[in-house]
Amino acid sequence: MIRRFQIEDLVAQDATGVVFHAIDSETGAEVAVRRFFPHGPDGGGLTEAEQSAFAIVIERLSTLSHPALRAVISGGCDPVDAMPFIATEWVEGDPLDAVLGDAAMPPEAAALLISQALEVSELLSQVLAEEAVWVETGLHSVVVSRTDSGRGFTFWVSPFKWLGVDGNRDLRSIIPMVETAMGWTNQSVPDQAGRGLGGWLRWLRQHADSASLREARETLAASLGSEPPVPAPRLVSRATMPPRRIPLSAGRKSSAFPVGRCLAVLAMLCAVGSVAWLLYDQARQGRLMLPGIVHAEKPALPAPAAEDAPVAEALPAVEELPFPSTPPASEAKPAPSEAERIARANELAASLSKSPAVKAEPKKEEAKPSAASGVIPWDETEKINSHGGSEITVRGRVWGVEVSNTRKTVYLLFAGTSNKRALRVGIEGKPEDSEAVKTQLERFTQKEILATGMVKKAKYTDQRPEILFKDMNAIREAP
Repeated sequence: MIRRFQIEDLVAQDATGVVFHAIDSETGAEVAVRRFFPHGPDGGGLTEAEQSAFAIVIERLSTLSHPALRAVISGGCDPVDAMPFIATEWVEGDPLDAVLGDAAMPPEAAALLISQALEVSELLSQVLAEEAVWVETGLHSVVVSRTDSGRGFTFWVSPFKWLGVDGNRDLRSIIPMVETAMGWTNQSVPDQAGRGLGGWLRWLRQHADSASLREARETLAASLGSEPPVPAPRLVSRATMPPRRIPLSAGRKSSAFPVGRCLAVLAMLCAVGSVAWLLYDQARQGRLMLPGIVHAEKPALPAPAAEDAPVAEALPAVEELPFPSTPPASEAKPAPSEAERIARANELAASLSKSPAVKAEPKKEEAKPSAASGVIPWDETEKINSHGGSEITVRGRVWGVEVSNTRKTVYLLFAGTSNKRALRVGIEGKPEDSEAVKTQLERFTQKEILATGMVKKAKYTDQRPEILFKDMNAIREAP
């Protein structure tokens, strides 16, 4: 089965597995092939019974189409080592953490991100007959799709959860996603923060290990002052479709969206459109939040605590957000069409790239060391990371070369880069020049080099630092 996919490029790799950009030889479509290690890089593949269960899940997932989910095309296990792989549609875009940088998300965009993660998880829970947050919630794994795709945010379904490797099935994985996106990590925020997201986060921290996805979605809508979300049965009816094969076009690649998948997306965009309309309706009518859930059986949002007051001063003002101002209620317009709702959902995601994001709470500047006077070995990650924003020179033996998924950056990788925190150095340029740059850099493979460039400090503990150099003159063989 894996021979069906023609590998084009290595996109990413870490201790959990590797992702390739490939071409589906049966359809001519671009795909992402993810080969992963269910028991770690030193563990084995799947047993015969596990392979059968894996195939059943792949078959179920291949019938789903949702704008916020990478559509599963195929999957199986390598006949040699029994390592599993999944082939999904290729989604053009950039990782959310790279789009945000050091800034926080606008509240409306963060609300859409959370709503889609919960909605897709409830859809998958219905299909897999077990409730869990089935999507990967790390910001590095969420793609902000390009404007012309009309997709907004897209998520990976986590194979480690359905294989039982990751036993965390409750809502706790949503908490760090919200905190990181809004710049609220380890902070106590008032309920009104983020136009109601603060109250929902407070509720989630208290009920993450016991609340259902339905309760989380309904509580989120109430915190935002929006209408209740689309119920799970309707999500399933909209998302479930018979498998479709994309016709093979004359050329290998096409800029047009495949007809079969386009029909599926048109049938499903109303789901994300309804979320966007709820957010739009909230801003139009000036409703920031409700005091709690109306139904008695649902946990009500707790009252703001006195110790939260100082944090409010650091929260961004509404007029600073890159979204249209709220018109008076007397100027309310007729309900928008379905096409307008869909466009609004796409606009929220696209605004992350087009507009300056809302700045997070100002942090006390750390004292930065001066530029390194000597050469730092590539594997001294902490020392390199301490020079964030400074120019340094590193030394190491090159293991390989890879092109980023945006094709804007070509990286030199050092030995041991299965560790996702390992350093990599790269040069940025035009996507159309990436192959030529890669060819030039490949001459350094298996050679000891010195590379001088600016350190891009890793923001989170699960990210690697990077060094970006300006041109080929910044890299040379070590004496």
